[in-house]
Amino acid sequence: MNIELSECPKLKDLHLQDNSIQDRRLVKVINQCSTKAVLDYIATRSKKGKAGKKGGKKGRGRKVSEGADDEVSSDQASAQVFSQVVRVLHSEEFKVVSQPNVKVVRPYIVCAVVRNLNLVDMDALKKFINIQTKLHESVCDQRTAATIATHDLASLAFPLEYEACPPGDIQLVPLGRHKELTAEQLITDLRAEAMKQKQKTKRNPFKSGLFKYLSLIEGAESYAVLRDSSKAVVSLPPVTNCDKSKITAKKINVLVEVTSPVSLETCKTVMDSVIMMMLEVGLFSEANSLVDDEEYATSSTNQELVIEQVRVFGNDGQLRVVYPSRVDLQLESVKVIHPEKV
Repeated sequence: MNIELSECPKLKDLHLQDNSIQDRRLVKVINQCSTKAVLDYIATRSKKGKAGKKGGKKGRGRKVSEGADDEVSSDQASAQVFSQVVRVLHSEEFKVVSQPNVKVVRPYIVCAVVRNLNLVDMDALKKFINIQTKLHESVCDQRTAATIATHDLASLAFPLEYEACPPGDIQLVPLGRHKELTAEQLITDLRAEAMKQKQKTKRNPFKSGLFKYLSLIEGAESYAVLRDSSKAVVSLPPVTNCDKSKITAKKINVLVEVTSPVSLETCKTVMDSVIMMMLEVGLFSEANSLVDDEEYATSSTNQELVIEQVRVFGNDGQLRVVYPSRVDLQLESVKVIHPEKV
C-alpha cells in the first residue's frame, strides 16, 4: 500500500474494496471503517516498515556467502514471525446474554478475557489506557463505528446482560464520579460541565474528552447498557464505563468489551486490534499458580497473551458469537495457539 495515501489528510472518500490486498487487517479496516481509519492504519504500518529498515547501508559492500547466511536469515525471520504469541483458552464459564431490545440501539457486542495482565507498573497501565484512546480515534472512528471498554474481571458477577433501557431507568456510578445517578442525569451534568468550560476557556468543549461523544446518543429514547448478574450497570457505551469495574495498576484479569452499531465484524476487527497493540507495546500475561486452570498456569510465558473465550447468547439460548474462535486473530507476526481438539 502506497504510503503517500496516508499523507492526504483532506481525502474524504477512498474506495479500495476491489483491490487485491494481502494484509488481512487492512482489508477488514477498508470494509468496516472510515477513510480516516484506513489512512491512519496505512500510516502506522508504514512507520513500522521504516523502523525495520534502519541501518540498511551497513555491510552493503560485504560479500555474503551462499547457503549458511541464507539459512540464518531464514531462521531469524521465522523467529520474528512467532515472536508474539496469543494462547487461547476455550471456556464456557463466561457468558453474555444479549436482549432483543438492544438491536435497535447498538446491536453488536464481542467480549474476551485477558488473563493475568501485568499492569503493576504505572507506565504499563498508561500504555493500556493509551491503546484504547488511539483505537477510539482511528479504527473506531471516534466511537461511531465501535467503542472499547475494559473491566476488572474480579468485580463482575456472570452471566452479564446486554440490553437497552430508557436513560431515566438506568442507575450507575460512572467512572471517576463515585456517586450513583441516572444515565439521564449524567448526560445533563456532562452538558452543563461542557457549557461552563466553554464560558471559561472560550473554546468548544464538545471536541474533547467525554463531551465529544454526547452527540452519539443525543435524542435517543434508549441507551445500551451492560449489567452483571447483580443488575449493576458496568458499561454505558459509547460514553463511559462504571467505577465498579475500573482497571487499576496490578496483575489483573481483564474483560475487554467491544460494542458497535455497525456490524459484528467491526467488533471483531477492533478486538483484534486491541490484542495486537497490547503485544506491540509489550503487555503480556504472567503465569499465576493461583489461577484455577492448570493449562493456563503451566503455559504462560513472558512473551504471550493468554486470552479466554467469552460467549454471547441471545435470550433464546442460541449462541451468537464466541471470541476468539479458531477463525479469529488472523494477525501478521502472531502465533495463535488453541487447545488440541479432543
